[in-house]
Amino acid sequence: MPFVEDLDVFINDDTPGYAHATIGASTVTGLFDNDYTGIDLVGSSDPTFLCKSSDVPLIADGSSITINGTVYKVAGAPQPDGTGLVLLQLRKSS
Repeated sequence: MPFVEDLDVFINDDTPGYAHATIGASTVTGLFDNDYTGIDLVGSSDPTFLCKSSDVPLIADGSSITINGTVYKVAGAPQPDGTGLVLLQLRKSS
């Protein structure tokens, strides 16, 4: 039985991390996370963007995505979760 749920209930402006992303000419809403991670004396951020799979059908490794004025590249293959959402690992574009 396929998962059928209104994903807008989970991704809306009341959800922590809610953000608008620009991908090509499209604006996509999702959950942006750019928490700082520290291990021993080395620290970094691990930015991710979680959005509806149907909003990004052509997204791929290396695609550009702009969130809060910062340009990122998708780092690796999109990671669908089987419920209609996809997690995009990001790296800051240089």
